[in-house]
Amino acid sequence: MAEALGVSAPLLAVNLLAAAVWVGSLAALAVVTRVARKTLEPQTRVAFFRALGRRYGAVGGGALVIAIGTGAILLRDQDWTGALTVLTVLTAALVLATLLGIAQARHVNRLRASLHRDGAAAVDAGAIARHAMRAGILRAGIALLTLATVIQVAVYVSNH
Repeated sequence: MAEALGVSAPLLAVNLLAAAVWVGSLAALAVVTRVARKTLEPQTRVAFFRALGRRYGAVGGGALVIAIGTGAILLRDQDWTGALTVLTVLTAALVLATLLGIAQARHVNRLRASLHRDGAAAVDAGAIARHAMRAGILRAGIALLTLATVIQVAVYVSNH
């Protein structure tokens, strides 16, 4: 594969490791979210996800940036094709969905913290539920875009 694309093995290794961290962290985050919902009290859960989000942003976000950057370097000498256009569009959509997901998660955490700090009279619990549902939809979109991107890379590489 590296010879067909004309790339170095170390760069490809970094790309694959970064992609593995991104995909693995998404899977781990899904498991952690389910467990936290079932085992942590609401106030503790808010604090937990605030701390997790800050750390996850560095690890998961960093891995995504590295995977995209090394992927771009690996493909820089390739002729531009429809497949690369699809890959670029998927990657851009993934980045956008991820940024929206981060903003949405922060907003939901602020609303939940306000609910527990100020009480139900200050915060509309229905608004929290609606925002949480949107956050879930964004997370699902991020997962689907990640899967589509991985599949598109596999198809591209297998054809080159």
